[in-house]
Amino acid sequence: MDIQNLYQSLHGLDAKLRAEGMKSGPDVWLLVFRLLERLQQQGRLPDEPEGLVPLLGPLFCRHPEDQARFPKLFDQWLGGPS
Repeated sequence: MDIQNLYQSLHGLDAKLRAEGMKSGPDVWLLVFRLLERLQQQGRLPDEPEGLVPLLGPLFCRHPEDQARFPKLFDQWLGGPS
């Protein structure tokens, strides 16, 4: 996975989550970027973006309901505009 392209596209994920009522502040995004950087440094960044779902979900989701729908929202974001 190209980490730079991922970084540049994450604003779209933020927009998708906000549209679904899942707002995240700068503190969450800092954790996301730190996690991605650490995974890249350790050579453990998933080959496919879908591999990030179980890693990012707990950072973005405050409620079990959000955690349950995060994979679908992430997949919709990956698919681009509907």
